Amino acid sequence: GLLPLVDTREGGEVVARIERLRKNFAREMGIILPPVHIKDNLELAPSEYRLLIHGVEAAKGSVMSDRLLAMDPGDVRDPVQGIETVEPAFGLPALWIRGGDKARAELAGYTVVEPAAVIITHLSEILQRDCEQLIGREELQQLIEVVARRRPRVVDELIPNVLTHAHVLAVIRALLAERVSVRDLSSILESLSDASRYGKAVPFLVDQVRERMGGAIVQSFVGPDDQLHVAMLDAATEDALRPFVVRNEAEVNLAPDLPTAQGLLAQLQTAVSRLHDLGYPAVLIAPTDLRFPLWRFATRFISQVHVIGQNELPPRVKVATEFTVSTARRATRRGPATMAPGTRRGGA
Repeated sequence: GLLPLVDTREGGEVVARIERLRKNFAREMGIILPPVHIKDNLELAPSEYRLLIHGVEAAKGSVMSDRLLAMDPGDVRDPVQGIETVEPAFGLPALWIRGGDKARAELAGYTVVEPAAVIITHLSEILQRDCEQLIGREELQQLIEVVARRRPRVVDELIPNVLTHAHVLAVIRALLAERVSVRDLSSILESLSDASRYGKAVPFLVDQVRERMGGAIVQSFVGPDDQLHVAMLDAATEDALRPFVVRNEAEVNLAPDLPTAQGLLAQLQTAVSRLHDLGYPAVLIAPTDLRFPLWRFATRFISQVHVIGQNELPPRVKVATEFTVSTARRATRRGPATMAPGTRRGGA
């Protein structure tokens, strides 16, 4: 049932959209996606599709190729008739409507998209989420060779005498897992050269690279008012979490007891929900020593949260604290409180 969407002879747009997606992904994230193969699977229902990475199902969905998807952004004035469904990429309630109802749905306030766009949006979201799985040693070597042609000393001084390819690959994968672009690979390699004199543990190296790239990381979350709207941990919560940080040579994890874990997770979910309700990305500011373990803990349960270290904040960025997260009480809404450029709060 979905073959017309991928058959260019029938006007299918999926293949062309995938080509554009791969180009945009390379430009934004700095890695070349492997080819995307499309196969007809008779085991699936006529309206179903699956997304596989290395042969393992990463996601699945269902679209109606003869209808349009209408999503209510929350201000629809005159509901239209359609088949109720769930938008596959973000899990939003939606309707499959007939093509003839498109104009009326848009006038009513719905966001209306074609079925091909539904699939591509889902594919894009999964690639963003799992892009660290798409780069291996060969792909990394190709990227390093590009840097070596322009700045050979940067590569020669680092690999393999200071860090092995495996070390560098682990750092790159960790950055991609946090949706940090590795487009400026030469700066990343320079940062690794500087940081490796003090330690070679991957979490330490990742934090050092992120600090150097802080301006680029933070800029993507700054709102139209030129402020970074965030949630923060209160000082008592920061102090309470530090004893639960478990470190070894290779890993850093946050392993709180059950009551602390449940309380922290509930606060984070509330903060994420409220930030999204205000139209802001879910950004949590944390002390540098808690940033990486807190991110690993949070993203096991809340995929949308971004944890930024205090050392990553550029001096010119104003931070508006919308919520304070506390394990001792419910998340509290703040008014917002705006930090002056260059201001830091909390621990190390």
